[in-house]
Amino acid sequence: MPQLVKGGKYVFGWSQVTEEGRIMIPPEAFAEYKLEGCGKVILMSGSRRSGGFGLTTVDRIKDTPIGQVLDELPELASCSIPEGEPLSKKSRTYCWIRLTSEGRFTVPPDTLRIYGIEPGQKVLVARGSGLVLGFPARGTYSRGSKKASRVGSILERKSMKAEKAKNLFSQGFNCAQAVFSTYAPDLGLDARTALKIASGFGG
Repeated sequence: MPQLVKGGKYVFGWSQVTEEGRIMIPPEAFAEYKLEGCGKVILMSGSRRSGGFGLTTVDRIKDTPIGQVLDELPELASCSIPEGEPLSKKSRTYCWIRLTSEGRFTVPPDTLRIYGIEPGQKVLVARGSGLVLGFPARGTYSRGSKKASRVGSILERKSMKAEKAKNLFSQGFNCAQAVFSTYAPDLGLDARTALKIASGFGG
C-alpha cells in the first residue's frame, strides 16, 4: 500500500467515477474496513483542505464523537430520506448510499458535485482513519497529482501483471515460468524464451 506523500496518508489506489456516479471501492480497502454485508453506508464531506467525502457505516461511528450527527440527523441514521439526498449539519454534508456486495455504490451526480467531485473523473481512495474511508478531492492530493498519477499507474500495472501470471499458472506453467515470462518483456526478453529458461525451476 503506497504512501502518497511523506508523513501522509496511505492510498489504496484510484477509482473511476462513471458518468452515472458509480464508484468502486478497491478490494483491499473493502476488506480492511469490513464493509462486506453492510448494505448501506454514510457519506460525509471531507475537510476543507482535502474536500471529497468519507465513507463509513452507522455501526462504525454510532459510539464515537463523529456519531453525534446520527442523533442530530435521525433521518440519516435510519436512512428514511431518499438515497443520495444531501443533508447539511455544521458545515458538513451527509447522505446515505446503498453498497453492493462487490463494493460498488452510486452517488447522484448533483450530490457528487457538492463534494467537489465530477462524474467521469478518477478519485483516490485513501485510508482516512479507522472510522472513515477517504475519497479526497483536493489539497495535498491535488498538489501531488503527478506523483499520485504515477502511484495509480503502478498499482494498475501490478494488478495486470499479477493477473497475467495467475492465468499462465492456471494454464499449466510452473510458478517460475508464470512470473518470469510475465516480467520478461520489461527486461528485454521475449516471453517464449523466458518460459524455456524458467522451465527447470518448477517445484
